[in-house]
Amino acid sequence: MRYKHNNKNKSFECIWWHKKGGNKMQNIKAVILAAGKGTRMKSDLPKVVHRIHGKCLVDYVIDAARGAGAEEICLVVGYKQDVVCRTIAHKDVTFVLQPEQLGTGHAVKCAREFLGESGITMILFGDTPLITSRTLRNLAEYHEGHQDAVTVLSAFVNQPDGYGRIIRDGQGRFVKSVEHKDATEQERESHEINSGMYLFDTKELRDALDQLRPN
Repeated sequence: MRYKHNNKNKSFECIWWHKKGGNKMQNIKAVILAAGKGTRMKSDLPKVVHRIHGKCLVDYVIDAARGAGAEEICLVVGYKQDVVCRTIAHKDVTFVLQPEQLGTGHAVKCAREFLGESGITMILFGDTPLITSRTLRNLAEYHEGHQDAVTVLSAFVNQPDGYGRIIRDGQGRFVKSVEHKDATEQERESHEINSGMYLFDTKELRDALDQLRPN
């Protein structure tokens, strides 16, 4: 089963594991990962504060999350966190520091106290200004309606090189998500990529974070 949303360039799809969460929950909190550098942008500025049409990249993500129903939003900051906090001070968000950039799981773990004990947690990247509130709202409604433990947004692209892949079995069922560098040649033939945007049952997420180990 899938939910699809198409635009001119990509077809977005949500997939889910069949491990069930608890009862239907309404409260949504968003954690936006905004700790990275702007290395590939050849800039000393933190990546998320670069501007498009007068708005920071992360402003678009915050607005999309808010439009999708996120009642509270947390930015995980790291590189030049003072610049990010000062630039985004006009937004009603919470800031959490990731002292070292040790990956996505570690970044979310830094925001553990923000998550609370129940509800839905939305995980987003701060450098994805094209994500819309409509896509996130549809994703959240599907996730909530099916009471899944976790839902991930994927996309079909013509040139998936460099992106993590979604791997399915012969019946189209989710098997795993694998990074490009770790994928086999056969797995790299998949054109379905992991967007890195997730919705979690918060209790399930907290339990998973307790088991997180560096690799």
